[in-house]
Amino acid sequence: MNPYDFSTFLEKIKDLDWHEMIKVANDRCESVERASSGVRGAPKRRQEGSVEFAHDLKGLLFWLGNGIKPHGLSEGQFQMLRPLCVNLIAKNQLKPEALEVFNRREQP
Repeated sequence: MNPYDFSTFLEKIKDLDWHEMIKVANDRCESVERASSGVRGAPKRRQEGSVEFAHDLKGLLFWLGNGIKPHGLSEGQFQMLRPLCVNLIAKNQLKPEALEVFNRREQP
């Protein structure tokens, strides 16, 4: 199992509260970045996808903080955030309008 799989991480946090999602994602991003540079095993971690995973986590954090699609996430990656949005709306932690950003399509 790849420890840097974005969809697996999203599945693990999807039922958390908004502030918990931010804390867990931020903590994970920091630990991945620390382990990806200047320490034993860093080249292997980078080869396994740690840098890309940290980038994806930053996109998640951007969306959680701003409610808009980050430029760094592909449309497919961004759509993977939709279940988190639905759950946060169900908990009254986001307004239903928050889903509108997932219905917009990127312009070519």
